[in-house]
Amino acid sequence: MPVNEKQLIRDERPLLPDYAPENVLHRESELRELAEALKPAAEGRKPQNVFAFGPPGTGKTTCAKHVLKELIDSSDRVCVAIANCWQNNSRQAILSRLGEAAGMPLPRRGVATDEVIKRVAEMLKADKKTAIVLLDEFDALFPRGEEKVLYDLSRANEQYGVNIGVIAITNDAGLLARADGRIRSSFGGRQLEFKQYSPVELKDILRERAKKALAPGAYEDEALALCAAHGAKAGGDARVAIESLLAAARIAERRGAQKLEESDAAVAVKQSAVSKPVSPSFEPVFKTAAQLHKARESLSEAEKRAMEILEKPENANGITSGDLYAELERSGIKERTARNYIESLEKRGLIKTEAVQGTPGALGAGRTRRIRLA
Repeated sequence: MPVNEKQLIRDERPLLPDYAPENVLHRESELRELAEALKPAAEGRKPQNVFAFGPPGTGKTTCAKHVLKELIDSSDRVCVAIANCWQNNSRQAILSRLGEAAGMPLPRRGVATDEVIKRVAEMLKADKKTAIVLLDEFDALFPRGEEKVLYDLSRANEQYGVNIGVIAITNDAGLLARADGRIRSSFGGRQLEFKQYSPVELKDILRERAKKALAPGAYEDEALALCAAHGAKAGGDARVAIESLLAAARIAERRGAQKLEESDAAVAVKQSAVSKPVSPSFEPVFKTAAQLHKARESLSEAEKRAMEILEKPENANGITSGDLYAELERSGIKERTARNYIESLEKRGLIKTEAVQGTPGALGAGRTRRIRLA
C-alpha cells in the first residue's frame, strides 16, 4: 500500500502489541540465558526448561519468541509450538497445538491425553526433531489443575524417548512453587527473572519504535519521554508505554498535525486506563482493557454466568458466597462446581473475595465470603 507522505504514522505495526522487533533492547542477558538453555535442541538434545517471570510488559514473550525464531532459522531439527494459555487453557488444547506444530493435527477433545502425547512423540521421533513448547500466560492453567501438562512434557524423554523443552511464562514469581512437587521435580530447568524497565530504557524502546512507525523527525523527544514515564509508573511496562505512544500519534493525526507533540502525549496519558489512581491495597492485574477483554473471552459459560450476576447493579458492593451459589444453582450449576469456578475467577484477577462474619451460632459461622468484581 503506497505511503502518504503527509501522514504522521507511516507504519502502525511497530506500535501494535504483536509486533516482533528485530532488535530487543535492554534484554541482552535474558536473551543470552534463553539461547543457552535452548541451544541443545539444535543438536538433537534435550533443551533446558525455563520458567520466565516478571511484571507485565517486561519483554518475556518478546525475548522467548525472538530466540525461538533464531533457533528455527539456524536448525531444521527443531519443532516449536506456541500456546497462549488464556486461549489454550487445558492439557488437551496445548498438546493439540504441539501436534499441529509437529505436522499432526489432533482433536482438542475426544482423545485421551496419554494417546495424544504418544502420537506426537512418534511423529517427532520419525522426523528426528526436538520440540520446544512456549506456554505464555502460564498461570491460566492453574485454576483447573491443567498445569499437569508440564509433567507430561517434561517426562516425554523418559516415557517416549523424545526430547521436549518448555518455556513457561508468567507474571507470578511464586507460581511454580505452588505446583505439585512431582511437577516441580520433573520440570527442573532454570528460573529467569525479567525486571521492570527503567524510564531511560523505555524511552530507548519508544525511540526505536517511533523511527519505524512515524515519519522522519515527526515527533518531539518530550512526547517520547512522557509516554516512557507513563509506562514506568505502570510498573516499567513497555506495552503501556508503546500503547500510549500509538494513542498520542493518532491524536496528533486527528488534529492534522505533521508532528507528534508533548501535548498529544499528555492527552493520551490522561485518557489511558492505567493512568487512574488505584488504592495501595489493590494492584490491578490487568494493565489494559485489551488484557481484561482477552481474559473474559477465555471464560467458560458457567464463569460468564457468575460474572453476569456480579455485574448486576444491586451487587455493586458484592454478594455473599451463599447468595451467589444459590443464583448459580438456579442456572443448573451445583455448589461444589461453583466453588471451583469462583476460585478460578479470583486467581485470574477478575473478582475479589473477602471473609465476613457469619450468623453467630449458625453452621459455618465466620466462613461466609463477600464476592465482588475486581
